[in-house]
Amino acid sequence: MNKKTTACGALAAFTDEIASNKLNLNLDENDIEMSMLKKQIIKKSGLSVDPKNAPDLLQVTMAAYKTITMDLERHARHDAEKFKDRRYALFTGIQIHGPEGSDYCWLGKASLLVKGQLTQLVLAPDMSSL
Repeated sequence: MNKKTTACGALAAFTDEIASNKLNLNLDENDIEMSMLKKQIIKKSGLSVDPKNAPDLLQVTMAAYKTITMDLERHARHDAEKFKDRRYALFTGIQIHGPEGSDYCWLGKASLLVKGQLTQLVLAPDMSSL
């Protein structure tokens, strides 16, 4: 794919901010979610903010994925403390925009949260068609 899609534009802009030494970590009231996410990504992932060692888009995307996954698990655990009988199936991944409007999904992690215990799920391919 030769050009960046609008869907990954925010992470691409974040990558460019780091590379050009123009990283803005101030709260943008017009984009609160991305303002907070940038701070969390740097804090939780240890992503380099040094323009001489600037991460590429893949590194920023993976750092965002890991940060969002940690936050999702934390929120689910917090909710499970209040609602002990609930079960949570958590699936995280990355949507990949390919050429000519094609989309793909990389499944990063699948887990089940029951009674405060987070267990990794192993997903097997559908073998019925073989």
